[in-house]
Amino acid sequence: MSSIIDQDVERIREAVKESLEFEKKLLQDVEESILHPVQLLVDKATPFQLAVTMQNQGECQGSITAEGSMIKSNLISSSDAVNIFLRGHTQEPFVYENARKPICLAHPALPMVNLVQPTIASKFYCNENLNEVGVTARFVPFFHGGSL
Repeated sequence: MSSIIDQDVERIREAVKESLEFEKKLLQDVEESILHPVQLLVDKATPFQLAVTMQNQGECQGSITAEGSMIKSNLISSSDAVNIFLRGHTQEPFVYENARKPICLAHPALPMVNLVQPTIASKFYCNENLNEVGVTARFVPFFHGGSL
């Protein structure tokens, strides 16, 4: 009887050992697949900071904001800085020329959700400079007609 129990105990030990080895391998695989931790940028970021963060995070950075500060920021309103938004929409290559080293993004992606007040949206869509370079065309508006 004790030999049967000993065999069962040994099987359980083997199963536990296999399970631990599997978990260890899984954790190693997960750690290797994560390039960089997710970073939070504030709406006062410069185009350089955005480009560096996108480069470090697989060329993708999402933006979700409940205020109009991103729409009013220099990242969009500056004609020099708007290029990263245009390229992030179409995933065309983007190069930021820096004195230290250029930042090259082959396929940048910049998905954005901006929940803004109607007055800010109106000013944004009426901005002729942004209309001319195609910025406003890349921000598709959705106006909610009902109450929440």
